[in-house]
Amino acid sequence: MRATRMVDVGQMICEEIEIPDISDSQVLIKSEMASICGSDLHVVMMGAGLNHAFPCPHGYPGHEGIGQIVESKVSGLDEGQHVLTFPNPPVGECFNEYQRVGANYCVPLPDCDLPRSHLLMAQQLGTVIYAMKKHPRDVAGETVAVMGQGSAGLFWPYLLKRAGAAPARRRRFSERRGAYSAARGPARRPRSTAAAPHRRRATDQRRDGRRAARRTAGLLADVAAHRERPPPVPRGGLRPADAAERGRRAARALGALGGGAPA
Repeated sequence: MRATRMVDVGQMICEEIEIPDISDSQVLIKSEMASICGSDLHVVMMGAGLNHAFPCPHGYPGHEGIGQIVESKVSGLDEGQHVLTFPNPPVGECFNEYQRVGANYCVPLPDCDLPRSHLLMAQQLGTVIYAMKKHPRDVAGETVAVMGQGSAGLFWPYLLKRAGAAPARRRRFSERRGAYSAARGPARRPRSTAAAPHRRRATDQRRDGRRAARRTAGLLADVAAHRERPPPVPRGGLRPADAAERGRRAARALGALGGGAPA
C-alpha cells in the first residue's frame, strides 16, 4: 500500500509498504480521504508537538479521515461499512492508503447524499457542539469574539449566529476564511487591526502552513442549515473529551448532517 512518512521537519515522503495486520478491537480501513488539521501543519512544518523520533511511523500525524472497513475484529463494525475515523494523533494513520483504527475511534457514516468532504468535517463540528454543551451560556444579543480561523473557528460563527449572538469581533489573516466566516456568521472586522502586521511578522515561519490550511477551507459547507437551534455557547474554553465521548459527539454530528442518527 502507499503510505506517507514524515522523515524530517517540513519533509513528508510516500513509500510502498505491506498492508498491516490488525489486533483485537481494531478495524482495517481503506482510506478514502483525510483532512489536514491545523495541528498537523504545526507538527510537519515546525516540529511542534512531535510525538516520535525521525523517521516517524507511517501515516502520522493524520487523525481525521473517512474510509471503508475491509477487515474487522469489532462487533457492530462490519466489512463494507463507510466510517469516520478520528484516532489520537500519536497513533493516527489517516495519511496511509489503509489505516488501523480502534473501535472507539470510528463511527459509521449516515446513509445520505451529502458529499464525503462535508461529512469529513463532522469530528470538528462535534468538537464545537461538545464545547457549547460543556460550558453553556446564553449569548442571545451579546457581542462575542471568535479567535482563530481553523475548522472550529469557522464553525463557531455559524453556530453563534443560530444562538442569536450579535456580530462577532475577529482578527482576519486569511481573506478567504474571513469571507467564509462573514458569510455564515454574525462576524465583522475589529475596529483596530494595528497589531496585525506585528503578528504577521511573528508568524512568518508558518507561512507555508497557512497556505496549506487555506486549501482545506473550501471543504467547509453550510452543513447545519435548517437544523435545530443549538444550545447556548460556552463561557469557558474547550476541554478535550475522552475517546468514547469524542465518538458519541461525532456520531451525533453525523446524524445531524445526514438528517438522522447513523446506523
